[in-house]
Amino acid sequence: MNRTAFVAFYAVYPSNMGSSEVSSSFFESWIGVKKLFQISHINKIDNKKIHTQFINKEKPLNKILNIFQLVREVKKFLNGSYKPNIIIEGPSWIGYSFIFFIFSKILIQNAFIIYHSHSIEYEIRKRNSSYLISFLTKIMENFIFNNADLATSVSIQEKNKISNLYNKETIIFPNGVHIEKLQKEKTKMKIPKKYILYSGSYLYGPNKEAIDHLNNYFMPKLIKIFPNLKLVLTGGGYNLNHSWLINLGIVSKYCVVKLLKNSQLILVPIYEGYGTRIKIIEALMLGIPVVSSPKGIEGIDYKLNKFKNPLVNKSKNILLKYAKKVLKNNQVFKKNSRKNISKYIAYYNMKEIVKKFQLSLIKN
Repeated sequence: MNRTAFVAFYAVYPSNMGSSEVSSSFFESWIGVKKLFQISHINKIDNKKIHTQFINKEKPLNKILNIFQLVREVKKFLNGSYKPNIIIEGPSWIGYSFIFFIFSKILIQNAFIIYHSHSIEYEIRKRNSSYLISFLTKIMENFIFNNADLATSVSIQEKNKISNLYNKETIIFPNGVHIEKLQKEKTKMKIPKKYILYSGSYLYGPNKEAIDHLNNYFMPKLIKIFPNLKLVLTGGGYNLNHSWLINLGIVSKYCVVKLLKNSQLILVPIYEGYGTRIKIIEALMLGIPVVSSPKGIEGIDYKLNKFKNPLVNKSKNILLKYAKKVLKNNQVFKKNSRKNISKYIAYYNMKEIVKKFQLSLIKN
């Protein structure tokens, strides 16, 4: 029997951030006997489909000390598989993947290891960590990309960057969405009549910058024209108060879907970022207008068919003008955005992405 182990060094379940949403959608769309192995301090989920290596606190040392046991659990699951696969999920410090990879090669020698990259870790560490950490990250990331049996990238931009950095050709595996998740909104919650939604943890650098721009630049100007407009934040970490702000913290997927569907627009003034943002893909697949900087929309092929959604510009002044236009003529913009839904679904339906990916594995 062929078995596949998905491995993540963060909480995939419960899904409360973009990376866990991508990983859970990938796992759920995979065809075959499978099990997900995660290190988490949130919930100790342990059943036939999910094993959690539980840690008391979210600390690097706690994760490192639990990696060997995680490898043992993966080996136990893969025993008896004639062609075992291990898929390492990428959105964690590459050091965890590196340690897991070494132990796996020693203990599970016949496994086919796929590194599912969500972004280039070295780019993140270069800007946000010490020289030593970024230097070690580059060495370990180079090792993983060049020693995994197969490695992926989320877009052509990421593919080219990895090729230049590590001289490694990757397979493009775009971030996608499990369509059924966007159809679920089984929750009762009070929502404002008119609001902009931003979803992402304030503890993550690019989100912090975007949320600060929203509260310090965009909203003070927008409420002068739209006094009842609100900014709804999800993802947690933001502690300041503003008259226009509704800060919901970490919420369930059902809540996020409902908030997306009822928002006037998604405004994404991000100027530092890595990988492709799943919340923007979800908004596009739901027909919600998106106003974004180029970095915020990076990796999404919105130019391919001259889509009217999203509206993209680097200048904050122009993004503000776009936001005003969308708010003034919201029904028109939503109608135009809905015309693109089927095309975005065709590109970013995770089931179809995974089906093509598995077929290419079989052929090769």
